[in-house]
Amino acid sequence: MTADSSPWIVVSDFDGTITTEDIGNGLCQKFRSELFTKVIHQYELGNMNLRAEQHILWKGFPLGEAEFKREATQIASFRPLANEFLEKCATHKIPVYIASCGMRPYIDAVLSAQASPKALQAIKEIRCNEVEFDKDCIVKLITPIEDEKNPLPFHKGEWAKQLSQKHGGSKVLIIGDGSSDFSMIDSADQIYATRKLAKKCKEKGLSFTPFEDFAPLLESPLFS
Repeated sequence: MTADSSPWIVVSDFDGTITTEDIGNGLCQKFRSELFTKVIHQYELGNMNLRAEQHILWKGFPLGEAEFKREATQIASFRPLANEFLEKCATHKIPVYIASCGMRPYIDAVLSAQASPKALQAIKEIRCNEVEFDKDCIVKLITPIEDEKNPLPFHKGEWAKQLSQKHGGSKVLIIGDGSSDFSMIDSADQIYATRKLAKKCKEKGLSFTPFEDFAPLLESPLFS
């Protein structure tokens, strides 16, 4: 086995998964409510993909970096027992990767505010949208996939496959809640799902474990 080998890895969404609510949506509802309502309606109708939606919502978003982070931490709440799960992963040396279509500034701020030091030890990498600010707004959104023809800013499933290979062909446990997590289904050996991801798994007849808090994950195969 190589130094990177691990029997299991965890690839988890962030917004609405590790946290109870979607932080990006919360920020947009508070500071761009009219635009957010219009754009989300078109997205839900299938008239707009996630990449286009995000570029419209975040271009010129009217907060500087410090205020952006401050507002995010007021919106965000860790899902119950998320810290305990991450701490148990750290104890068992199970690498955790966060795969998000959210924004790094608020993810970093929320983790800093709400994750315990031991929980943070489990998180090996975060892949997500990057943001550039000037003093009072967002001036640039940088997506993990820069191909404008790709409807997703980030293909989480491809990253999950790469991470499994990096760790010597380890099994992959995925945790998610939204449509951007659908791409991880085919890469998963174990699925923990809520909301839209749970609905998708039911439609496809896939085996998964539903969750509202992280209690089921504390009893997952990772720790057997």
